[in-house]
Amino acid sequence: MPSQVQSSVTGTKIIKLIGYEKDGRLSIEWSTDGAIETNYQEVQSNMDGEKFSTFALVLGADPGKSGKEYGFQG
Repeated sequence: MPSQVQSSVTGTKIIKLIGYEKDGRLSIEWSTDGAIETNYQEVQSNMDGEKFSTFALVLGADPGKSGKEYGFQG
């Protein structure tokens, strides 16, 4: 699956991105610089490099971690 790191909020930077398979499931972890508060993060995919589809919304940072760290497992 092609992937791309992009922030749609001007001024927000993704400073860490890790993707891996765990127990047969896709896991993604990322951190932002926290420069701009957001209500949610979108996880998107594409197959052609042009049309992206949202397949998950992450509602807030991971409460078990410090800073602006997010995660998704699907």
